[in-house]
Amino acid sequence: ICGKYGVYITNYWGQGGYIDTAIRIYTNYDGSHSKFGDMNVAASMSNKVDSSIYASVSTEMPCELNLIVINKNQYNNITGTFNITSSRNYFSGRVWKFDNTSSTISETTPISTITNNSFTYTVPMKSVCHIVLQATQLNVSITSPPDGTMFTLGDDIVIEANASDVNGITKMEFFQGSTKLGEDTSPPYSYTWNDVNLGRYNLTARAIDSNGCTSISTPVSINAFSGDA
Repeated sequence: ICGKYGVYITNYWGQGGYIDTAIRIYTNYDGSHSKFGDMNVAASMSNKVDSSIYASVSTEMPCELNLIVINKNQYNNITGTFNITSSRNYFSGRVWKFDNTSSTISETTPISTITNNSFTYTVPMKSVCHIVLQATQLNVSITSPPDGTMFTLGDDIVIEANASDVNGITKMEFFQGSTKLGEDTSPPYSYTWNDVNLGRYNLTARAIDSNGCTSISTPVSINAFSGDA
């Protein structure tokens, strides 16, 4: 965006409220430090009075297209048709937004149907939406341990995951929070986390397919306690 408008450098000193949210919708929209891409993509909307749109892709996540859509209308929602010109075919999208009622960014109604890279979506009045479109039908989930499992200090935890994709899976990575624990390149995908310390942990698995597309599982929460009566 800075490049688009010829801005060489910006500074942010931290003001709280909506100013913080305006930064986070680009840099940490999902609370996991996911961010707007680093390569600009041309995007436009027919209603230039009430709306603005910015688009990008990321060198780290090449199968995702990021759209920031702003509805500046004070009284009405905007329903628009989005047409994407790309060599990739997009299949679905997730949406995060904030609006005039709250500066909290939250995930909202997803985009479940994209036909020939075209979809329709309603952007609420006085809101900013970060739309993330996926050029993959990659599905991944942790199959073990179940969410809420309790372990004892020092246990070895076997994490198992499953994934499916028309392009084929090349690698499964396992995470505790933002820390990568390990990876597996052949099914059945698993990783053993040895000698676990006390604490509450959120586990995720990230699958990577042969096109470089990725998908992250829903987090699984586990606890390790001392085992003392």
